[in-house]
Amino acid sequence: MNQFIGQKCSEAIAREFWLHGELVSNCCCIFLRFENDTLIKIFYNDESHCWEAEESDEKIFVNNPLGDAEFFYPHKAISALDNAGLIFNGYTEDHFRNWSPKFSGGLSLHLTHRQSTDETRYEVRI
Repeated sequence: MNQFIGQKCSEAIAREFWLHGELVSNCCCIFLRFENDTLIKIFYNDESHCWEAEESDEKIFVNNPLGDAEFFYPHKAISALDNAGLIFNGYTEDHFRNWSPKFSGGLSLHLTHRQSTDETRYEVRI
């Protein structure tokens, strides 16, 4: 992801995971779109037990979520980042393997994974 340092983030979307009508995770993955239209998918890899980022060609439809009544995956804009034009400043990883992508203005996303419940979450920090 470091190749995007200094670029504007034009879109930030979280894919939630709902099971039987209950929110399990507010982000099974995060999508960041940069000014050059590159879409990056950030997700927790259960096999390697770490966060990863890769280019994605997935189509994100906020008004047409994935899944069904049992497994439901709506996409939600991360309002603090979405269309804010903030500059990506890299990311850090703590000793718990949580990721924190950093943006201009002191804003960051804190991405965590709790193995005991297999829950991934994001939190916006300013």
